[in-house]
Amino acid sequence: MRRIEQLERQAREQRAQLQSSILVLRNRLTLPGLAADAAELIIPSRFHVLPAIAAAKRHPLFSMVLMTAASWLIKSGLRGASAARGRHASISRKRRA
Repeated sequence: MRRIEQLERQAREQRAQLQSSILVLRNRLTLPGLAADAAELIIPSRFHVLPAIAAAKRHPLFSMVLMTAASWLIKSGLRGASAARGRHASISRKRRA
C-alpha cells in the first residue's frame, strides 16, 4: 500500500514539473521571449542589452519590424558584395581572354 502511495506522489511531482516546463517554454516562445533569446545569442553580455530587451518586451511589433529591416539590410549588403565579386571575376576573365 505504501509503495502505491509513493508512486502516486512521484507521478504528481513529475506532472507538476512537466507543467512548469511547458509554462516556461510557452513564455519563451512569445514574441518578447524570442526577442530576448535573439538578443542573448547576438550579445551574450546582457548588461549592455538590458534596456533593448526591456524595450522589445514593451513594443514587440516595433522590435520585429526593426529586426526584419536589419536582416534585410544585412542580406542585401551581402548580396551586393557577392555580386561585386562576381562582376570582378567576370572582368578579370575577359582581360585574360
